[in-house]
Amino acid sequence: MVGRRGLRTMIRGMIEGVVAEFVKLGSSFQIIPQSADSRVATLIWKGETADHVYDVAAETYLFVDGKIAQHTFAAKVTAK
Repeated sequence: MVGRRGLRTMIRGMIEGVVAEFVKLGSSFQIIPQSADSRVATLIWKGETADHVYDVAAETYLFVDGKIAQHTFAAKVTAK
C-alpha cells in the first residue's frame, strides 16, 4: 500500500511527465470546452506530442480559499 506521501509523489511525477511532453518542440494542445464557477473549473482538451496522442483529456479543479484543494485527471492516450 502506498502512503499519502508516496501517492503525492506518484501524482506529481505523472503531472510533471505530461507537462514535460508538451514543452517539446512540435507538440500541440487544444482546449475544447471549459467551464468555471466560483469553486470548480473543468477543462476538456486534446493534444499531441512526439510520443503520444492525447485523444481527449478532462481535468477538474476544486478551489478552496484560492488554492487547488482537489484535482481530477482522465485521458485516453495512445502511444505512437
